[in-house]
Amino acid sequence: MEQLFNAAITQPPDRWSHFLETNETDATVRAAVLRMLEHAHNDDPHPVQAQLQRIGSSLAAMPDRIGPYRLLRQIGEGGMGSVFLAERDVDGAFQQVALKLLHGLPTAAGKRRMARERELLAGMNHPHIAGLIDSGEAASGQPFLVMDYVEGHALADFLASRQLTLRDRVRLCAQCCDAIQHAHQHLVLHRDVKPSNIVVSNDGTPVLLDFGIGTLLEASPSGVHTATLAFTPGYAAPEQIRGYAATTATDIFGLGALLFDVLTGLRLPDLRKGDMPVPLPSSQPIAPSRRRELRGDLDRIVMKATALAPEDRYRTAAALSDDLHRYLRGEPVLAAPDSLFYRLRKLVNRHRWAAAASVAIVCVIVAFVVRLDIERQRALQAEAAAVREAGNANASREFLVSVLAASDPEAGRGRPMTVSALLTSATSQLRNERMQDEGTRALVWLAVAEIYKNINDPVPGLQAIDTAADLFKRTNQTDPDLQARVLETRGVLLGQLERIADAKRTLQDLIALRSGPNTDMLALARAHQAYATVAALGGDREQAERSLDHALTLLKAGSGPTDRLRLDLLLDRMNLHASRPGDSQAAPYLTQVLKLATATLEADDPKWRTVHQTASTVYRGLGQYPQALPHAESALAIAQRVYGNSSQYTMDQESELAMVLGQLGRYRDAVTHMERARSLHQALGLDDLVLAQQDILLAWLYEGRGDSRRAIALLDSTLARLPQGDPTYITWRWVAYKQRASAHGDLRQFEQAWADVDEALRWVREDRGGDSIEYSQIQARYAQLLLDAGRLSQAEVALATAKRLSQARSAGPYTAIWIRLAELDAQLAQAKGQISLARQRMDEALALAEKERNSDPIKIAKVKLLAADLAFRQHDADRARSLLREAMPVLEQEMSSQSPQLAKARWLAKKTSQ
Repeated sequence: MEQLFNAAITQPPDRWSHFLETNETDATVRAAVLRMLEHAHNDDPHPVQAQLQRIGSSLAAMPDRIGPYRLLRQIGEGGMGSVFLAERDVDGAFQQVALKLLHGLPTAAGKRRMARERELLAGMNHPHIAGLIDSGEAASGQPFLVMDYVEGHALADFLASRQLTLRDRVRLCAQCCDAIQHAHQHLVLHRDVKPSNIVVSNDGTPVLLDFGIGTLLEASPSGVHTATLAFTPGYAAPEQIRGYAATTATDIFGLGALLFDVLTGLRLPDLRKGDMPVPLPSSQPIAPSRRRELRGDLDRIVMKATALAPEDRYRTAAALSDDLHRYLRGEPVLAAPDSLFYRLRKLVNRHRWAAAASVAIVCVIVAFVVRLDIERQRALQAEAAAVREAGNANASREFLVSVLAASDPEAGRGRPMTVSALLTSATSQLRNERMQDEGTRALVWLAVAEIYKNINDPVPGLQAIDTAADLFKRTNQTDPDLQARVLETRGVLLGQLERIADAKRTLQDLIALRSGPNTDMLALARAHQAYATVAALGGDREQAERSLDHALTLLKAGSGPTDRLRLDLLLDRMNLHASRPGDSQAAPYLTQVLKLATATLEADDPKWRTVHQTASTVYRGLGQYPQALPHAESALAIAQRVYGNSSQYTMDQESELAMVLGQLGRYRDAVTHMERARSLHQALGLDDLVLAQQDILLAWLYEGRGDSRRAIALLDSTLARLPQGDPTYITWRWVAYKQRASAHGDLRQFEQAWADVDEALRWVREDRGGDSIEYSQIQARYAQLLLDAGRLSQAEVALATAKRLSQARSAGPYTAIWIRLAELDAQLAQAKGQISLARQRMDEALALAEKERNSDPIKIAKVKLLAADLAFRQHDADRARSLLREAMPVLEQEMSSQSPQLAKARWLAKKTSQ
């Protein structure tokens, strides 16, 4: 914007809009600069403005000479400077050069940029890069650069005026790659590779221009956000748009974008906005013959060069250039999948006549030789197979016997033998077992890995599948079904370890493998289901829904038994809706899922764990906690019976049951189950951020029981671990601050509590909005803290805000907020001496609490405790005693011995009994 402003202010006001449209593609930037120009150009006399106008007028006219160079005409203009054709007398001969002069005022920023460009160009000498000849400053103080003058055409004009073949266009792009490779070898990044920065000389040689926003590699540490975003929309790499520092991969993306334009004849900025992926060249509206030529290797080269992730692109510009030359020579390209069929096809295409003759000769020879050798080979193979099978059978039998022996009660000394324990014994035996055939050992390791996957034990499972994959590779195993089993198992295990990016890539390979000729629709549907599961774990619910819908569509086209797979897909679909706050679409699936499960599953089928777990999640999301409880308990019992007490499935069910029990007011039991889940999480070595979420839930239970110090310690640790810039965890962040504010308030640590409330309000505004019911709940909590601290006027303001937002949102499923508001009204009225109003509002709170079916006993007991306290303050000891008799049993049963509420209840009981 600064550069555009300095350049545009030298133009007449009636040409500002045209100038900005010519030099900037981003409408937002154009509008901002135009406002700056209009603000600067007003009729009020001002010495700075007058000086700017005088300098601008003096710079607007092109000088005749700058230093030893006579300016002939302007040949180009950009956001930073103008380029002139100039000449100078060198020993009686006139040398024509291109002179780049800074626009407008010679600001410090402009001078730094020109100096950087001079520094970058000074170290390079390449036929496809415009070389630096001279530099200096004009009499007005404006810096200039003098470079080689390339007599020719801009790249777009050159392509439009010549009927170049596709191969000529590829050669031209390969030369541009060579220029960028030279720059990189001199530790220089260009950062703005695009067609307008390339001039093609009259002999067809491309020359790269304008290193104005380039930089040294050593000045661009990877992953560091930059303060200034300098790039051309449409041609910029995703990391540039997101504000990350450029690397050599950024220039590779620019070369891929350039290749797209040159091959298709289209402009990429017209098709790509923001950090969208570059579209497939052959899918564009171009001539059918051109689409056929692009389809295949050139599509793959462009896609690899412009991959969204920098690590997925070509490692160097030279590698991209090499792939373009491989295409020109008809050789296999690195961007294509490496397969025997692909390489053979390329070989035949390069040597068609020789290949045909060779095949004919070989066929004749082979026909004679093979006939003679077949019988001999059959005999030898049969003998070798018999020996091998006998050895493998013996080794397999001994392995199976050793595994089964581990389940003998005598060997186990009376300890129950779980699946995990048997697998541990099996893998230990398998590592020491040396079967003669590595293929057989690979199959056993694959089976072991699949069992680990099914019991959700990812760490040993991943070790097993990597061992199987290595053995398959050593035996040159090419069976697509075995390859698919390896990919599916590895992808799911990576997902269980929360390695989402690795899991997605592996399952994408699985989908590609399953999508080949003679596709098995059911197998492909299962692949999409596995991908949906991983996408959901990574928070990409939209992608998960698309994958599940696609799998259900494939299911209709498949053959064979489909009920179980349909059940799995419906369960996953229901889980997606159940995990989204306020999503009511899970309920319609529940009846359908329970009906299908009853018709499909045996009574002892482990799949019932998933059915019960999902039903519990749905009922809990609907606030129907009593209906959720039996499903949560059944799911945990199945997980413990089938998978043992060291499985992630068991951990998930412990956590689910804890949340249901917490909502029912059974805090003591809930804490026990959540602490078990936390211990399992640590033992399994799962992702620490998932553990942080569990810690927030555990802190909620601690705070609910009145164990405020433990809640604060846990939340301090959790908030320090949550990543600051990741929107995935924004909800967890404001929930943690809200809970910590309450815990500090219970301990009367008001300064810390108010600071936490401020943070909670800031994050919930960003997440849910300043008019949300969650914002209202935090305002109500703020009002309680202010009341407890005796700040009545501030409490009244916060309470009014909470009421206004709650009324705007209506009560609906949020009856709890109305109970809370009535309590606060009663406390405020009592503090202001309005005794009658205080009793009236407290009676309303009690009535609402008794009426609300889903209020847990702890919440009702706390309301009654507050009502008893108010009655005691109003000298109504009989009413206080009556309320305490109802509240005390629940508080004594569920609350921590450290709880301020329990201490208050005991004090009131003592006072009212006197």
